[in-house]
Amino acid sequence: MLVVVSGDSDLEPAIQWIRQNYQKTKVSVYIPAIKEEKRHRRNDYYPTIGVQCKFLPLGSMEKHQLRSKIILANGKIVERPKLWESARAPIRGKSAIQAGLTVFRGSRGTGDQID
Repeated sequence: MLVVVSGDSDLEPAIQWIRQNYQKTKVSVYIPAIKEEKRHRRNDYYPTIGVQCKFLPLGSMEKHQLRSKIILANGKIVERPKLWESARAPIRGKSAIQAGLTVFRGSRGTGDQID
């Protein structure tokens, strides 16, 4: 299973390549958008190559962020990076850019697979 969260159409050829070369891999694309932006965002390409595509609502994103500190089952304390503290959900009716927000993206590293 591959899940892509992006509204960037530059990823379409890469996702098409994955579909052609790894046909058993299920691919889903979620396009982040506030309600007011949905009509301006294209999502018609992915279904033509057998990829599920949905909009990812951003209205409640803030309440789904990682808490500042989490205690694991083994008692270890894990802290959210300080750099992420400025990441917030879009202000209603505005995109992140319009609201002047900084969005941080993380990665587990090249080649990692999430099942």
